[in-house]
Amino acid sequence: AGAEIVFPEALENEKDFERVRKDLSCYLLANMTEFGKTPYLSAKKFEELGFDIVIWPVTSLRCEAAAMKQLFSHLKEYGGQGAYLDKLMERKEIYSVIDYHKYEDLDQSIARSIVPD
Repeated sequence: AGAEIVFPEALENEKDFERVRKDLSCYLLANMTEFGKTPYLSAKKFEELGFDIVIWPVTSLRCEAAAMKQLFSHLKEYGGQGAYLDKLMERKEIYSVIDYHKYEDLDQSIARSIVPD
């Protein structure tokens, strides 16, 4: 029907994935969410099954929600975050992960182009 990428919904086993790959010649996307019908397969396994793209659209949200639940339980019990600091990322680590200084430099270059020194 002209689709460039297709993601088949709720496939229940590897044979289903193989059949879809055999029947379709477009790019295939595996949309992996937790607690669904699809078995938990690795990115490598999806590649072996002929899938081009794998996404885990809700996994990070579920992880974040679990961490927030633990934090809020701690805050309720202890009334502060002091004894929880070993579970938190420090600013320096966050900046490294998101490459913050690159964006800070970009921001400064944009500002200089608008309002020169």
